[in-house]
Amino acid sequence: MTQEMDLFRLRWHYLSSEGRKVFLKSNNLSYTNISEDEMSRLLTLSNGLVDSTKEYYKIPFTEVFDLISRRRIFLHKGFGYITSQDIISVIATQYRSFMSKQLMLCSNLYSRIIEDERLKAILGNLNTVYTGKNYTVGSGNAHEIDIKQLGNIARRAFPPCMLSLYSTLTTQHHLKHFGRLQLVLFLKGIGVKMEDALFLYRSEFTKKMDPDKFDKEHSYNIRHSYGKEGKRTNYTPYACMKIVNLNGGGAGETHGCPFKTFESNQLNKFLTDNISNPEPGEVREIIELAKNKHYQICCTKYFQTKNPGVKLNSIIEHPNQYFELSYSDGNATSNKTGVKQEEKKPVPSS
Repeated sequence: MTQEMDLFRLRWHYLSSEGRKVFLKSNNLSYTNISEDEMSRLLTLSNGLVDSTKEYYKIPFTEVFDLISRRRIFLHKGFGYITSQDIISVIATQYRSFMSKQLMLCSNLYSRIIEDERLKAILGNLNTVYTGKNYTVGSGNAHEIDIKQLGNIARRAFPPCMLSLYSTLTTQHHLKHFGRLQLVLFLKGIGVKMEDALFLYRSEFTKKMDPDKFDKEHSYNIRHSYGKEGKRTNYTPYACMKIVNLNGGGAGETHGCPFKTFESNQLNKFLTDNISNPEPGEVREIIELAKNKHYQICCTKYFQTKNPGVKLNSIIEHPNQYFELSYSDGNATSNKTGVKQEEKKPVPSS
């Protein structure tokens, strides 16, 4: 449900004013924006609390308790006057209520459904299923990564989860098992060669351990992640849902999603360190979203502050998606990034 609500809010954010009106009408939501005459009266009554440059909706106060508690609304004679930006709170509450009722209906059928072992297995793993683009090696990755420029690339284009892991690796010269795995699969997905990944991990780990110890305990796992050992499986980089559901945040553990595992003060430092000249309230907004468990919206907002030239049509769902989008406006050809775009070969017609 959290994922659905995040996606719903993001889609509303990108709707035009006319698009929002069409949505309300098509879904029989009888919220209409106030007339010019009512706006004039409201400006007089509100003593400057109402902004004449914004659109306002008039809604019964019983439907806007959430906004009342956050003092985001002007009340008058049993009605709340809210902006087109804040009306999403009202609509989202109704949407959540609708989904809850539908989930209740589904739960009543669940006992019969799980009698089928095939469906039981599918439903048991549904919360970590990712159906977006495949970021395994050989599935269309178009980047060549210069390992010597990886530090610059990380600061510019890594999502927070991978930037945090990379920073830990290069400052503490160690990562625990799940952190090593999460990062190496991401690196493989963006185009880092296995030899370069081994070089990176070896050069950092051996600042604290004997090279022979590294070769015995860690080299195999990196080669295995690249499908060069064991069953030679081409493992897929973790998607956001998988990362969010990892049990990170323990002593010495840095894997998982920072928006979930970081304390507020730690997250505030990370954001202020990595966002140059943020707009007023941007950092606070992301921290509030994290408190409310909207982790992927946090990542999407972070991306937007770092890449204002890239227009998003959906929420961030995968760390490798984040990386690719960072270069979607032509930055990939810059020598400063350390990323070189391969020439794409034409696909023969069938």
